[in-house]
Amino acid sequence: MNQDNQNITPDATEKQFLGQFTEKAYLEYAMYVILDRALPYIGDGLKPVQRRIVYAMSELGLKAGSKYKKSARTVGDVLGKFHPHGDSA
Repeated sequence: MNQDNQNITPDATEKQFLGQFTEKAYLEYAMYVILDRALPYIGDGLKPVQRRIVYAMSELGLKAGSKYKKSARTVGDVLGKFHPHGDSA
């Protein structure tokens, strides 16, 4: 029997030390954040949040020669449409 099977009880629950579980869970989440959210994508050099901002600006029609709009409009659109927690975060 290997180490993983020894931790499973007869009622199909797994026994695991809290310290081991939290260390593994934290490391997995940290790697997810670093790889998927903090590092720029190699294709365009943008992070996901930057890509959402550029997309919202293009939807508003903000280009180099377009009329001025306040940045709060862009921020509001990004938070309202694309932020996973809405504008309360």
